[in-house]
Amino acid sequence: LARARDLDYRPLIAELRYAEAHCAEQLGDYEGAELALLDAMFTAEASGAETTAAEAAIRMPFVVGYRRARYDEAALWGEHARALVYRRGDRDDELGRLDSALATLSLVQGKPEEALERFDAALPRLKRAFGEAHVEIAAVLNNRGAAYAALGRNDDLAASLEASLAISGEVLGPDHPDNALLLTNLGNLDYKLAKLDAAIEHHRRALDLKTRLLGSDHPDLAIFHNNLAGALNRRGDLERAADHYRKAVAIREAALGPEHPDLANVLSNLGDTYVRLGDPTRGRPLIERALAIREASQDPEHPMIAGVLTALGRCDVAEGRPAAAVARLERALALHEARPGAPELIGDTRLALAEALAAVDGDAARIAALADAAAADFTATGPLYADELARAEALRTRR
Repeated sequence: LARARDLDYRPLIAELRYAEAHCAEQLGDYEGAELALLDAMFTAEASGAETTAAEAAIRMPFVVGYRRARYDEAALWGEHARALVYRRGDRDDELGRLDSALATLSLVQGKPEEALERFDAALPRLKRAFGEAHVEIAAVLNNRGAAYAALGRNDDLAASLEASLAISGEVLGPDHPDNALLLTNLGNLDYKLAKLDAAIEHHRRALDLKTRLLGSDHPDLAIFHNNLAGALNRRGDLERAADHYRKAVAIREAALGPEHPDLANVLSNLGDTYVRLGDPTRGRPLIERALAIREASQDPEHPMIAGVLTALGRCDVAEGRPAAAVARLERALALHEARPGAPELIGDTRLALAEALAAVDGDAARIAALADAAAADFTATGPLYADELARAEALRTRR
């Protein structure tokens, strides 16, 4: 890069800055990656290096949005990238990568239907550009699985992951570190199907592969710790789950700062685990902090806020304050009903509200109605929520 600057050859400077951005992102320096991408893009545009300009612009929405949680700004960069691509013609490889990046952005904003549309737009473009068996295709199929998972479409999820695994195994081999995300999505599918031992093994393998590639403190490790913790939690291994949640919190806070939206989920999960361990005093500050982050960074009516409110309501009940729980859980239920999502999420809130109402001797008919609806929600999700279903059934017959 220094030699290129000495020569003042701007197309090469732009290309090297783009490579520098990729390295910074892989090392978890997302601010550095963003600055290098901006420099690469503007230098390339100024010097007529249109390919480098387009490649840098295509990466901007992912870094600004997914990595740094500035979603509105990321959407604008996406439009800029599309304009740069169209100026050079309708290029399937570039438009496919852009659609895939924007789909991931939709997914992290809790818009799985929009994400699915964008993944489905990306796939045919990438297949025309690269053929049927390529790592780009495997990545989109894998990420599309996350959209199916959010929508509760387990059969489509399984098919998408199996197709991704077939391509990845052929192109990369089964133990390549790039398979870590695919393994964790397979673990998530096992989790949904209540195959908890298989889920834990998939998540453990994914964590091992990613740690081997990136080291133990890289920001990307947080999601792998979080997923493994979730499977351990569901199996009842709460202490080990809490340990992995703590690691996820530490990694994300160090990498992203104390107020990043991606920190909210792991804070809430850790706090809820402490509540389940019988230590709500330790759990409450974590859940309250998660709620503050969610409310500061997202639409106040966003359903993701409902999950944190539900965890906080459970904490209220555990601390002997069911009346406070009722108010929180009513708000959580209203958020879920305004924007319906996965049935187990609204079922969790309905069950928590029914239990809180029962603790204050609330209206029996309302409790029964909530329990009925929760039972239907948990039945729709399969065997994973057998414990919650049993609790809902008990409330339905309560007198």
